[in-house]
Amino acid sequence: MRSSTAFILCASLSTCTAFTSPTRPRPAVALSSTVGDVVAKGKAEQGKVAFLKAAYPVASAATTIAWTACAMQALGTHPRLALPPLHTRLTIAQALVPLPLLWAACDSLKAAAEVGWSRLQSATYRRLNLALCASSLWLASACWFAPAFTGATTVTYACKLKAAATAAHLATAGVCAGAWLESSPGSLLQAPGRVVKGVAGLMLSLVPPGGDELADPDSAAAKVVGPAILTAALGAWTFAALAAPFPTATLPYALGRRLSRAAGAHTLLACVAAYCVRDGEVRGRTTCRLS
Repeated sequence: MRSSTAFILCASLSTCTAFTSPTRPRPAVALSSTVGDVVAKGKAEQGKVAFLKAAYPVASAATTIAWTACAMQALGTHPRLALPPLHTRLTIAQALVPLPLLWAACDSLKAAAEVGWSRLQSATYRRLNLALCASSLWLASACWFAPAFTGATTVTYACKLKAAATAAHLATAGVCAGAWLESSPGSLLQAPGRVVKGVAGLMLSLVPPGGDELADPDSAAAKVVGPAILTAALGAWTFAALAAPFPTATLPYALGRRLSRAAGAHTLLACVAAYCVRDGEVRGRTTCRLS
């Protein structure tokens, strides 16, 4: 009797083990698939960062060449005046003054990509990507639709230069737009709303809270006044280059009708860079890569 009872118990235990053992490896399978997803995601992010590290210097060089070539053709001759060669050279050199700002912005974005995707996701580098994208789209439009930006048919680029320069600016805009979309939370449909809210918040944040601290130039709160004023001035010049009549639209570069509205793209980038400096002062990050 005891032997039969023991046999029944052993059979029951083996049956339960047979039914329960196949379910045990499932957590391990789920865990391995999760780890695999994380590894695949990490490799994808590394690939994107590696692409951006190479793309930002190329974009900087391409934009520099395109802008220089357009400036030389637009300012090389005057449509109505016979200017001396020295005046023409100085005017072209004046058009190249904003290029170091472009190089600094691209170098900052490249340095952020070298650190990793987490750095590109910070608000500072999202702003720089978006500003460089908008600036490149502005330059592409100014090259392709030159008469609309000059107010007359005084500038007509050669067909090859027009196509190459527009393609270079659009490629730079595409790289920066892709990096901004990848680093920003939310979907593509939410992107326009984020841009509007960000620009509105930028303008509102330029007005610091009042008080005696701002009246003291040595106070910590007064450190943001200078960058805030510079940002506001560059923003006003950006709007003037885009919409103000001539000769107001020639500020601050004084390049005349031939290139002043196009040069407003660099003023836009300078405005965002100044705001990044102001934001760094607010957050106590005095070592800014744009300096």
